[in-house]
Amino acid sequence: MIVVEPGSADPDRVDAAVLLALRLTARGHAAMVDGAVLPADLPRGRRFDAARVAGDPAARPPGRLIVLGAEAPDPLRIAALAAPPAGTPVFALGRFADRQAEIGALARLGFALQCRPQAVDIAALLPGAPAGAALPPFGLDLGPPEGRADPDAAPRLVLWLCEAENAEAPGSEAAAEPAAADLARIAAIDHAGGARLTLVAPAARRAALRRTNLADIPAWGAEDLPPQALARLADIAVIAGAGPASQRALAFAADMMVSGRVVVDATAAGWLAASGAAALRGPRDFAAIATYLQGTVLPRRAAIALAVRNNPWTAAARFERLEAALGLGPGFGPAAAPAAGPSAAPVSPAVSPAVSPAAAAAATAPRRAVFFPTNGVGIGHARRLTAIAGAAALGGRADFAAFPSCRGLIAAAGFRSLPLVPRSPGHAEPWANDILNARRLSALLRRGDVLVFDGGFVFDSVARAIAEGGARGVWVRRGLWQKAQAGSVPPEKLALFRSVIVPDEAFGELNDPLPFGLPVHRVGPVHAAAPLPPGGRDALRARIAEAAGRDYDTLVVSMLGGGQAADRTAQLHVVCHFAERRPRTLHLAVRWPGAVSVLPEGAYRNSLGIETLDAAGLAQAADVVVTACGYNSFHELVYLGIPAIIIPQMAPWMDDQARRARAAADRGLARLVAPQDLLTLSACLDEMAGTEAPAAMRRAFAALDLPPCGTEAAAALIAAEVEG
Repeated sequence: MIVVEPGSADPDRVDAAVLLALRLTARGHAAMVDGAVLPADLPRGRRFDAARVAGDPAARPPGRLIVLGAEAPDPLRIAALAAPPAGTPVFALGRFADRQAEIGALARLGFALQCRPQAVDIAALLPGAPAGAALPPFGLDLGPPEGRADPDAAPRLVLWLCEAENAEAPGSEAAAEPAAADLARIAAIDHAGGARLTLVAPAARRAALRRTNLADIPAWGAEDLPPQALARLADIAVIAGAGPASQRALAFAADMMVSGRVVVDATAAGWLAASGAAALRGPRDFAAIATYLQGTVLPRRAAIALAVRNNPWTAAARFERLEAALGLGPGFGPAAAPAAGPSAAPVSPAVSPAVSPAAAAAATAPRRAVFFPTNGVGIGHARRLTAIAGAAALGGRADFAAFPSCRGLIAAAGFRSLPLVPRSPGHAEPWANDILNARRLSALLRRGDVLVFDGGFVFDSVARAIAEGGARGVWVRRGLWQKAQAGSVPPEKLALFRSVIVPDEAFGELNDPLPFGLPVHRVGPVHAAAPLPPGGRDALRARIAEAAGRDYDTLVVSMLGGGQAADRTAQLHVVCHFAERRPRTLHLAVRWPGAVSVLPEGAYRNSLGIETLDAAGLAQAADVVVTACGYNSFHELVYLGIPAIIIPQMAPWMDDQARRARAAADRGLARLVAPQDLLTLSACLDEMAGTEAPAAMRRAFAALDLPPCGTEAAAALIAAEVEG
């Protein structure tokens, strides 16, 4: 285990330690940062990064200790460090002004830790490297762009704006709206030679952009992803602005250049080009960047990339050189012998790239599909994905990552699932659970695996699994969005997916144009409607009577949701009262696994609360069905031809159940009842308990011309992604 010690509680120094540990981990080493040094108020992006490498050195004694900023560590922090076990290599990593400064730093560190540390002078390893950053500016070779659906597509351009995070504080006049000139310049860059622009900028700049007609440009914060993950999103990078050279921007630029990708230094100070890096010195004037890209960079991109790879600076800036200086070498383990002397001598720039055992195994292992339904209480997403996964017939190459509410359904369908942590009011932040889920997904997924995500809100853990972990993202997203949801998915997260599979609605007027800017595959309605076999309805009714311990003539099944979107207690009581005043009537109040029952125990003689995964089977046995109008329940009822009373649920994050219910009611397939109209609900129950209304609905069902089920088509698309 390599322990990276920041040498100070300074937040940027701690961030440098985390980033170095992440980079060592990416190279196949086991590395950690002492969790005790992490600030309690760590920003969101940094917290996700730190969670990957935070640990307790006392529990896993270091095989190597690296102290950052060794030229000027915090004496109190160094004094508080526990001395490593005898014989543990200790490396003092820093920029030393001269030999005397190096000796003094080694003496102080050696006295505190009771060891003989070695100095690794960044200035000696990479002369001219920009100063001011604790993170050594050595780049990871990311290889050729991976996971792109179309390798011949327009080049991906990242514009990294080096501005202080508080330069445009929210609410200030500068942050209210970006200047029209700035918008025009960003728009020009976005259209330069057909390049696809992604912005990396401070939060205020991104928020201002979202209020303009450029809101569809992907825009990340510098700390939303590690530098190497942001570099994977780019073929060309332009670094601009008058702000300081942050260590994340330096690491990003180094990863780009070492990977043979084009970097343009358009900063006011030209700090990257002045360091001797293999970067083009672009125009300082922001207005000239688009013209420079179109006239100089894009026509010669391949030649420039080749020159970058062959540049001596690129060879000197490879991360392998830092590994060798730390006694690690290119073989993912200790080198034959650590560098001699108090200061590690520079090694030959011709260091061959190393491939970790894990990466080598992943490259030869069969690609898998990991399905991630985002259910918190209901099971709709999981029902859809288990149907698709079953049809894809991937055998042992299909797994799930799921919340507790739907793991039973997934197991019943024959699939394994990794347990994920749901949100809880007890968490300090509403996204705290997603940090742990990001770690679990990173452990489950191999680079190149297909992550099939089904949900409306794209979690940070999903974005990181794709951008950082190298998964191929496929988004299964049913339509019928409410108007407020049309722009609810940040374009930067949307752009990570290779494609979107959209299960259509049964009725054409509900299939709205889609707000996606990437390949969209529309398939027929995806459902798992399975009709009961001949005689199955009578057999199921008999089993229900036996389980309930009573006979009945009329069976009522209510499926009103888990209470997340709306409280349906009043409507449930209306149904219970209906059953109570009718002899030989049994009401089953269905809830999904994990949902809280709102039916008082023993309050009604003719009503029972049950938990089941097979609500559609019960609905086929029922005489009266009262249901919400979620995608899965609705399409199962429609394709099984079951008349129903529909009470749509509505919430800002949900699909437009009211439109769906109205389309069914207009066709004579159901009765639509507004949630607040309890008297109408009571009247509809009486009507549906008769024979005339259900018979009329069954005739309407018989006249329908429904589109074919889309489960097989969706499965074929995912199987092609896995096999491709």
